[in-house]
Amino acid sequence: MKAPQTLPEHHRRTYDLIFKHPAPHNLEWRAVRAMLSALCRIEEKPNGDLRITRNGRVLVLPTPRTKEISDIEDLHRLRDFLETAEANAPKPDESAANGRWVLVIDHERACIFQSDRHGARPRVVTPPPLENHFRHTLDDVDFSHAKEPHGQSLFFSRVADELKEADHILILGAGTGHGNEPQQFIAWTNVHRPELAAKIAAAIAMDDHHLTHDQLLAEAREFFAGAKLS
Repeated sequence: MKAPQTLPEHHRRTYDLIFKHPAPHNLEWRAVRAMLSALCRIEEKPNGDLRITRNGRVLVLPTPRTKEISDIEDLHRLRDFLETAEANAPKPDESAANGRWVLVIDHERACIFQSDRHGARPRVVTPPPLENHFRHTLDDVDFSHAKEPHGQSLFFSRVADELKEADHILILGAGTGHGNEPQQFIAWTNVHRPELAAKIAAAIAMDDHHLTHDQLLAEAREFFAGAKLS
């Protein structure tokens, strides 16, 4: 079983060790977890177990008590998980061909991924300089009556222009009230770009500031794996 070529070389070495025969005795858990974090979605449960998700497949793996993975049964389960997850992966260019794009947005910038594949790099759109001034001086934002601040509208217009070639858009981001940029953007598109609003598959709230690009894309792949898109 060959490692995905989108993984960095040091993670590919760890991936290959997992499938080595006979089973290696020096497979460090720290290296395995780092590789899984780059490739999969990981949630740590209260008891320390890890819930690992990739391409619609789920594995719950206990954290080893030693520095290495010494339990051969856990190693076999990890192998089976990676094999079935890869078998369920989209073809290399499928996400791009299907127009599955990812928008990560907050009030400071928008990152637009034209693919949900591991290793994809975003286009970055930033607000005009006066965006924060308009945001903090406006008491009420009502997109249905075109009362949004000019700077924010210009920012959203630039983002929308970058998304026009997408077929399906997943939005990731966080915030509350007027600071909820994903919902503000959706409200803006409903008024100003209804044809783009129709392409938005979902908006998922998450603290994107503490996640890497590849972790965000893992969230997106997990969503698209289970989504029914027209």
